[in-house]
Amino acid sequence: MTAQRPAALAALAVVATLAVPPGRALADEGWAATFSPEQVGPYLGGHPAVVVTTAEGPGDPEAEAAAGAFAASLRRSGRARSVMTVPAGSAAPPPAPSRGGGGPGGAAPGGESDGAIVRRLAALPVEVIAVVRSWPEEGGRAALVALYEPTGRLLVGMSGVRGRPIADRRGEDEYERRFVGWTVGYSYRQDAATGAWTVRRFWEAPYLGRGERPLAGEAFYRAVEQPALAGQEHGRATRRQALLG
Repeated sequence: MTAQRPAALAALAVVATLAVPPGRALADEGWAATFSPEQVGPYLGGHPAVVVTTAEGPGDPEAEAAAGAFAASLRRSGRARSVMTVPAGSAAPPPAPSRGGGGPGGAAPGGESDGAIVRRLAALPVEVIAVVRSWPEEGGRAALVALYEPTGRLLVGMSGVRGRPIADRRGEDEYERRFVGWTVGYSYRQDAATGAWTVRRFWEAPYLGRGERPLAGEAFYRAVEQPALAGQEHGRATRRQALLG
């Protein structure tokens, strides 16, 4: 007895064999070096089913080559339960109703927004939707792959230049864990007579990592690896506490 595959999956599983022009073959090889299985695999958590598509319109050879190389490396990495590809703007299953969680990034010139793409593909039987974009950069080509949940929540992104490997995920995680950034805040005051608004107060506050954990005093100096200043701040905080009881 032969098992029947769902119509949507059967339609997406059709593979066409085409003659590949030499220039396209070189582009494919370059993107294969950028998105290797060893580099791509760690970006994927769990063992999900993935659909890969491009944001640019059909016929964009660089975006298609980058998406093809990324999908092939996902399959070879063994980190995805299944990988399917959908051409840009294809008539995929009807968009699923919004499931909340916020929308992905906005539109890029010449293509759908990531949010529109994710909504269009959300009805597919996958846990991850990969959107691939490509653009010219310094005489070559660069590509960005953004991985989304069907709800629209961004999971992770990776980017690279054709022929050069993407950053190692462990290095990216370490950078994000130790990165110190600044939140900028303003308060405004409106003139009662003219109605004009002016900045009343401006402030900055440091934070640590992707989760933007606030840093203050001693914690800030330790995060930027200034132990002497951290010690001084600790001493000041101790004296303040003693004076206040």
